[in-house]
Amino acid sequence: MKVGSKEMHFPVEVLKIVPGQKLQKPFMSMSQEQELIKKSVKSPAATIEAIQDQKHLANLFNNDQYLAAAQIRISPDLKTVKGAILSPPIIEYANGIEKTAIPN
Repeated sequence: MKVGSKEMHFPVEVLKIVPGQKLQKPFMSMSQEQELIKKSVKSPAATIEAIQDQKHLANLFNNDQYLAAAQIRISPDLKTVKGAILSPPIIEYANGIEKTAIPN
């Protein structure tokens, strides 16, 4: 946020978007944004491999004296959890029209 010539930063949790507030010009060009997305997308297999690699690099094994002293056990396998598919949000436009966002 700019106040005069001074730039100020706030945590997202304390900010409010005023109804009708306009979105400022993006900081990145379309090509920069596309490049960022390409570099940040990973397959689940690549993510699992990266997690396992970091575990080995950090030497996180159950025979570690510090983990044992803290009564922490590291499972050799990743935790499997059930996910939920959420309903798409309803978007209300300034003219009062409501539309359901349809994911691609």
